[in-house]
This record gives sequence, C-alpha cells and structure tokens, in this order.
Amino acid sequence: MDACIVENNIIVNVVVLPDGADPAAFGCKPLPHGKWIGDEYDSDATLSARLSAMEQNQENSAVWDELDAAYQEGVNTAYDS
Repeated sequence: MDACIVENNIIVNVVVLPDGADPAAFGCKPLPHGKWIGDEYDSDATLSARLSAMEQNQENSAVWDELDAAYQEGVNTAYDS
C-alpha cells in the first residue's frame, strides 16, 4: 500500500506500507490516486471546499449562459427591424 508524508499540504515523500497497515501509525496519510511527490495533498476538507466552489461556479455559469442568451436574442431582434 502506498502512503505519503505531507508537510504544509504538499506531498514530500511516498512510502510503501504492508497491505492493511494504518498509514497514521507510520506518520503518513493515504496517497490519493494520481498524486506524487511535489503535488498538493487533497484532504477531505480541501476536496469538499473545491467541490463546493466548482458547484457554485456551475450555478454562476448557468446564470451567465441565460443572460448571454437573452442578450443575443435582443441583438438579433434589433437587427430584424
């Protein structure tokens, strides 16, 4: 099992632990899939905050899409006259 050592939310080392071992017992954290030394460690709190921000951006994007469509409709209507 791969685990990592994290300092200041950055992965500074990766270690191999016996299968089923508790990473915390070795001063480590589980290694997130696709992450390696030098990458930012996404803790549950950090991940939740990022997901929340992404959801908010999607909501904002939908509003802007609606405003853009209304603007385009107004521009098109102005040129129809």
